[in-house]
Amino acid sequence: MSIEKQILNFIAERQVISTEELVTKLKGTEKHTLMAMIGVLKEKGLICSSNLLSPTTLVITSKGRNSI
Repeated sequence: MSIEKQILNFIAERQVISTEELVTKLKGTEKHTLMAMIGVLKEKGLICSSNLLSPTTLVITSKGRNSI
């Protein structure tokens, strides 16, 4: 399964997930790679992200048709 699909699956399970949680779930994936994939999903309109809670934590939620 691709990293993008894994990210979407984790978001579907939890609704809201932080980058720190994704890094631990996607063992072996570097944070820079993860952030690049999040950027791609964000550009495609599949997820929303916000860094309002903490400067080191990016909160990711599903968007539109991907939300439950």
